Amino acid sequence: MENKHVPDFVSAEPILTGDLADLQTTALNATANAVVIADLAGTVIWANPAFEQLTGYAQAEIVGQSTRVLNSGRNPTSLYEIMWRTILDGSVWRGELVNRRKDGSLYDEEMTITPIKNSTGKVTHFVAVKQDVTERKRVEERVSQLSQAMENTSEFIAMCDTELTIRYVNPAMQQALGYSEKELVGQRIGFVLSPNNSAQLVEEIDAKTFAGGWRGECLHRRKDGTDLPVLLSTGALKDREGRFCGAFGIARDIKERKSAEQEILLKNTLLEAQAEATIDAILAVDETNKIILSNQQFATLWAVPPEMIRAGDDNKLLQHVIGQVENPQQFQRRVEYLYDHPKEKSTDEVRLKDGRYLDRYSSPLVDSTGKFRGRIWYFRDITERVKAEERLRLWSRVLEQTAEGIFVCDPGEKILLVNSALSS
Repeated sequence: MENKHVPDFVSAEPILTGDLADLQTTALNATANAVVIADLAGTVIWANPAFEQLTGYAQAEIVGQSTRVLNSGRNPTSLYEIMWRTILDGSVWRGELVNRRKDGSLYDEEMTITPIKNSTGKVTHFVAVKQDVTERKRVEERVSQLSQAMENTSEFIAMCDTELTIRYVNPAMQQALGYSEKELVGQRIGFVLSPNNSAQLVEEIDAKTFAGGWRGECLHRRKDGTDLPVLLSTGALKDREGRFCGAFGIARDIKERKSAEQEILLKNTLLEAQAEATIDAILAVDETNKIILSNQQFATLWAVPPEMIRAGDDNKLLQHVIGQVENPQQFQRRVEYLYDHPKEKSTDEVRLKDGRYLDRYSSPLVDSTGKFRGRIWYFRDITERVKAEERLRLWSRVLEQTAEGIFVCDPGEKILLVNSALSS
């Protein structure tokens, strides 16, 4: 009651007299609900012990005070206006409001106010019965939020009774499967499972749902007869005594993910086939330094144990490789630089301790959106080419330094090369 003409009810001295009045007072003192009596000015004249428990005000503190001390400022003025019109008219008012305790904390209250009339029918006092409904309101709010979440989520939610008969399906599930709520409620949960699921899988879902829960992939069946791949989680519902009272299922459409997986599988199969057919040693690493592809040529070139490839740790593989190169610090610096500059490509030569020479080429791996997903490395043994080039350089020096004139021509007797002695 927010204005000075609108009190908030509580009281002190019992109005009735005699044995009946004593019994009524005893009953009011014993009740679990807070009871307060106020006069027409809203001044408290009596309150029971439950009122002290509810508000923190002892009877001696509240008697003589206006019930406005309980006002929280959180209730609309219209609530008090309707309340006062009702009780001053001699009618009972019932409603909920937010009040403030003595310590300043707020609580939700359900209150019934009953006018007391004298023998002439005039309202002289008010009796208010108050009940703390804070916990109930909290639960109601939580239920409301959960209900909104279930109604608005994109995941499919169904709830069943103890016989696994559907009692609730959310809009997302109805839309995905093409059924109305009326068509699904009352059906056994198996109704939405595709017959293309194996019998063993269905039995496993049922058994583990009753036992506590199941999670995995399966197929739902749409109304049009097509299958929908989903990631399904099920669980058991229990009452307050811990007894099984039903089950729930939460599913997610993974159709696009499954299609992407099939596409990736096909691409990987093709890439692996190409990788094995090439003469290059190939290594592909993702952005987390995990090996995602390597061919046999790579394992052979670097003498990599199969278990190291299977482990998929590029950091350990790098240390294995570095131990074989002639200039390990330079090799590692280049690798680290490229990992720090994901957009760059690189081509260079690497010399190994055993005398071999390798061409090294590296390029970033990007997805269809252009996002960096890793790096691919190509290595080719060019030892013979390097040796041939070295022999050619040696022979060139010999030809240039000999005193005799030498020329080389093709089969058509066209001169291809002459040395300095012949041309001078």
